[in-house]
Amino acid sequence: MKFGTVMAVLLLLAGPAALAQSGEVTTASALRRSADPGAPVVVWLKAGTRVTVVGRDGGWLRVRTTAEPPAEGWIRMFDVRLAGSGGGDGEGGALSRLFGLFRGEPE
Repeated sequence: MKFGTVMAVLLLLAGPAALAQSGEVTTASALRRSADPGAPVVVWLKAGTRVTVVGRDGGWLRVRTTAEPPAEGWIRMFDVRLAGSGGGDGEGGALSRLFGLFRGEPE
């Protein structure tokens, strides 16, 4: 069996948890019911909230909060710094804050 085939089988057997990635919210952000800017807000997440990414859809991440009480929903990918990503925009979320201002979200 080829290495790639073995890895694919292992990932399938491990399930979605093997693909989960941790991250941190970089700016106050709406956690929404679906990957749509008009979707109802489940809860507002504060900057620094730790999340686990459990899915992706375009520019959105499906996340689960690690704090109590747990919440799950969709957040814009620009509002999350993924573990090991180094922040992406170089200013600890400055780009995320700028986009948030345009969306009328609190700072």
